[in-house]
Amino acid sequence: MTANAKTPPDHERLAAYYRSQEQLAKENQAEHEEMLRRYHENPLSHRFTKSPSPDDHCRALIRIFGDEARPGAALAAYDEKIAKDLGTRK
Repeated sequence: MTANAKTPPDHERLAAYYRSQEQLAKENQAEHEEMLRRYHENPLSHRFTKSPSPDDHCRALIRIFGDEARPGAALAAYDEKIAKDLGTRK
């Protein structure tokens, strides 16, 4: 998507999109951190399954959503810098 951006507003829109994706991943990560906390407070509140356990499920998703958030932040910072650089070249 960055390759198609040509103007500062294009890059600013991309940065906003990447920031929104980063925020969504962080919200999902926080939701599963809360689920994990509640599970540890009362493990019998969750139906037991052979695999994955609620603990394993939440830990895996916390890691996955954390991994998803990092590129969003980096891509947003990159497009913000490009937008700024293009804006100062005028």
